[in-house]
Amino acid sequence: MTEVPDPDHLMRYVPRSRQLRDPETDAFRGVLGSAFNIRDEDRGGLSVTWIEHYGPKSEDTIRRAGTCYRDSLPSRKLNRSACFSIGNAGAIREAGATRGKRLRLIPAPDGPNTGHVEIHRFSDQDKELLDALAMDVFIEHVPVAQLGI
Repeated sequence: MTEVPDPDHLMRYVPRSRQLRDPETDAFRGVLGSAFNIRDEDRGGLSVTWIEHYGPKSEDTIRRAGTCYRDSLPSRKLNRSACFSIGNAGAIREAGATRGKRLRLIPAPDGPNTGHVEIHRFSDQDKELLDALAMDVFIEHVPVAQLGI
């Protein structure tokens, strides 16, 4: 398979520093567009994990995908205050197309994370796209603490 199918879901690890929190209560309110900046370790494409690679989407497959992501890290640790933001592959492509980008969602297994995917054909300069990913596409959020990994 060359790309992730539109009905499937991808998740991105979002540390607390990239989360939108209520200034008074510290309650989680979402993620910031900067959560979708391409990090050095992303090797040129936005690093995400394909949930359905591990089976039909459920809390168990999200946990398994999160565990595989964690195991691919040099530290093998996730911060309990972080979360995974989940978005639909078709909605990711649509958000890009609306902004003149033809995003590609390419499987790129990374050690234990055989569901690793890279999203290509955009940059950190595409602030409108980054905000759209954060506010309109990756709208399901699962706290790392809830997964127990």
